[in-house]
Amino acid sequence: MAKKRLDTLAAAALLLARPAAGTRILDVEAALGALTLLLARHADEVVAVDASAAMVKALRARIAVAKLDNIEARVADPAALPFPERSFDGAYLLSFLSVPLDALLAELRRVLKPGAPAVVAAADRDAL
Repeated sequence: MAKKRLDTLAAAALLLARPAAGTRILDVEAALGALTLLLARHADEVVAVDASAAMVKALRARIAVAKLDNIEARVADPAALPFPERSFDGAYLLSFLSVPLDALLAELRRVLKPGAPAVVAAADRDAL
């Protein structure tokens, strides 16, 4: 996806559910962090995960350039998130699917606090 489209999608996702101060937010399949960097300007803590070590390395470089100290970027399987139940105040998933959507949604439900919002915009690569 072109950078401009990713930036537009990230801004739209933020409009749907803007994190409040004092929140811990999860960005799943964060890639280069178009949304991650926006979220960090609103939430107290953003945890960005991606299955690709190369993407996480590039995202960490972008975080350093942006001088944001409230983002943790780490490699993680989106269908088996390494977090305890009910540990996030909100979650975002903007991605082409690398695993079945039902597995991703089950993990989001597991790690979100009751009533916490999730914004999901996902497409299957095979559908394109």
